[in-house]
Parts: sequence; structure tokens; C-alpha cells
Amino acid sequence: MGCTSMKLKHGNNNAPHIVLVEYSPRYEEEAVSAAEKMEYKYPNLFQFEMRREALMSRKLEVSIYFNKNEAIGEPDARVHSKLSILKFPSDDWRSFLSNIDASLRTSKVEVTRAPQLVF
Repeated sequence: MGCTSMKLKHGNNNAPHIVLVEYSPRYEEEAVSAAEKMEYKYPNLFQFEMRREALMSRKLEVSIYFNKNEAIGEPDARVHSKLSILKFPSDDWRSFLSNIDASLRTSKVEVTRAPQLVF
């Protein structure tokens, strides 16, 4: 099955980690929404690779490669698979983001947050 790739307008090309979002064309809005939610919670931590499949399917998977220089083969963490749980990330943002938190803790990745502005 062929696919096309696009870079998300958000994310950091110099980020240490890659998030691979693979999705059916019918789920493009959900795929972009999931990536944007991740970028909002973890600013500049991820580079996003969006892969839209050429054919219609039920696929929407979000995976993380913790070392972008070794981002081939199986991902280090699969944080969402619609095929497995039959839900979209937006059906339960809390669980989706908790899966990412758990993956980051397990990998012992240091998460640095952007400084918060105080008014």
C-alpha cells in the first residue's frame, strides 16, 4: 500500500524524537489534531512525520522513535492504534496523552517544557 508524506506545520525539525502518524485519508483531520495536541503539550520535543495512505482503510497510528537518527523499522513506542482500540485520540485525550507520558517515562527521555510566562 502506497502512502504520501507531509511535514506538519508544527513541530521542531531539530527535535530529538520523531512522531510517525500513519493514517487513512478519511482520518486526516484526526491525525493532524493528534499531532497538534502533542506539540501543544510537549513544545519542540517532537518532529512530526505525517504519512497518509493512498487507499482508504481504518488506520490511524501514532508512534514514537526516541532517537531520530535510528528512526527505521519498528518504533520505540506505539502510543495509539485505532485498529486496536477502535477509538480516535480525540475520543479520550487524557488517555492518549497518558500513553505518551508513560512512553516518555519508560524511555527515560528528559522532557523539557517551554518556560511559562508570568504576568
